Amino acid sequence: MALEFPVIMIGIQYMIGIPAILTVGLIILLKLYVDIKRNAPEALIFAKARKKRLPVLCRTDVGSSYSQFILGKKQKDGDIAFDDGELPGLLVDPSLLGDSDAMRFGRGLDIYYYASTQWMPLTAINALGLKTVARVADQRYKELSFLPKQELAEFLMTKDDDILADCNTCIRRYNPEAVDWETGNKVNDEYGNSIKMTPEELRDSITALREELKRTPIDTGFYSFAAAFLMNPVSHLAQDLEQLKMLIELMIRAEYDKIMKLMPYVIMFCMVVGVVGLVIYIISLTVTK
Repeated sequence: MALEFPVIMIGIQYMIGIPAILTVGLIILLKLYVDIKRNAPEALIFAKARKKRLPVLCRTDVGSSYSQFILGKKQKDGDIAFDDGELPGLLVDPSLLGDSDAMRFGRGLDIYYYASTQWMPLTAINALGLKTVARVADQRYKELSFLPKQELAEFLMTKDDDILADCNTCIRRYNPEAVDWETGNKVNDEYGNSIKMTPEELRDSITALREELKRTPIDTGFYSFAAAFLMNPVSHLAQDLEQLKMLIELMIRAEYDKIMKLMPYVIMFCMVVGVVGLVIYIISLTVTK
């Protein structure tokens, strides 16, 4: 006796409507994905970063200020620098140096800000600090206005023993005119001729600015990483390089330890192969006789 299955009647409106609704829904989802991919590609990077617990690198080209977000991937765990196989330049992972002050956003999103000319990122406090330096210098030390902001930042980090020699070099390069620090006007002699600034005057102004900055709280409010990158003298402390060197040495030692742990197994394998080869050789001699 043949089995008979019940017949289910489906209206023509359902046969046409359900596939149509699914098709329209698929088109809407596809359009939404294309819109995100085209107009907000950063959203996909942020989503991957949160999902895989990776940092995001914002890399700014110094000069054009063009920036892009990059997923902070590495070739293997423990590498000192981020590298996704296509990343240009050296971008060191600051968390390995004990300096992991990233910009922290909700749900585990951390962003580091790098310049195309620097291998260590700047933090928000760095950018605000450089902004404060520029503000104080512009408002209260008009005699230093001839100095590019990057060179001014370099002078502030120069050792006291070297600053006068650097000021001599700077005076020969720019040949600046003396400026009244209160009014910002040029200083002239009794005949109306401009007076040139001396290296000692430049040193004194820089020293005074440095001492005032020690007492000045860092500005708050808006800041620009692009402006901070242009002002940053890109000088890294010797201890930073020494710590980087130690990290590289530790990585080499770790790889060496891995190899040494495998050496007993390699030696045992070679011995087994040698014994088997010797046995085969003896058997072949016996068979041949």
